[in-house]
Amino acid sequence: MLERVQIQARSEASIARASIEAQERALVRAREAAQHANDVLKITIVAFDAGSSTNIEVIDAQRSARDLETAVVQVEDAVRQARLELLVALGRFPK
Repeated sequence: MLERVQIQARSEASIARASIEAQERALVRAREAAQHANDVLKITIVAFDAGSSTNIEVIDAQRSARDLETAVVQVEDAVRQARLELLVALGRFPK
């Protein structure tokens, strides 16, 4: 019985560690996407100021940048949640 509980605990810790790694990779990609969207927004604003794009394009770029910034915050939360789950799996945080 004790051996089964120990195996289960190791399994939960392993899954939690893998989840952290996956979420951290997703966070890097989300941050890169948000940075790209902000770069596109800057370029779109310059193009608008030069008269070669419309305010609709600026609004679309703003929306995309905002949406990706929101995604970054959501992934940051997922990373924190995965770290909390690891602490719980290791018995370092009460359930």
